[in-house]
This record gives sequence, C-alpha cells and structure tokens, in this order.
Amino acid sequence: MRQLIWIFVVLLVHSSSFAATREDERPDKEMLGLMEFLREIEMIRNLDLMRQMDSLERMEQTPTKQSTDKKPTSKDKGSTK
Repeated sequence: MRQLIWIFVVLLVHSSSFAATREDERPDKEMLGLMEFLREIEMIRNLDLMRQMDSLERMEQTPTKQSTDKKPTSKDKGSTK
C-alpha cells in the first residue's frame, strides 16, 4: 500500500513539473478577434443598461398622469357608528 502511495506522489510531482516547463501558447488571430468581439458586446450591453437606467430616472422624476388625476374619495360618508 505504501508503495502505491509513493508511486502516486512521484507521478503527481513529476507531472506538475512537466506542466510548469511547458510554454504557454499565444492566442491565434481567430481567438483574438473573438475576444475583441466579446468586449464590444459587453460595451453595447453596458450602454443599453445605462440608457435604461437614464429612462427609469426620468420616469421617476415626472409624476404620472394617473396619480394626479385621482382625487381621494370617502366610501363611508353616510355611515356612522
């Protein structure tokens, strides 16, 4: 059992040393183009969110016509207890 654990530890350490020495590959033109495209999509989404927030702020600042047209009425005018 100890031999099996020892082999596992040696393989684990040895495989991680191979991974550390391997050079990172540079992204190709297609990947760079895709990354740029995703950045543009993110910018467009942020712009849309800013526009929506701006329109919501304007809606909050202007009173609605329904709330100004309603007058408070009393349903219980004639009833007294």
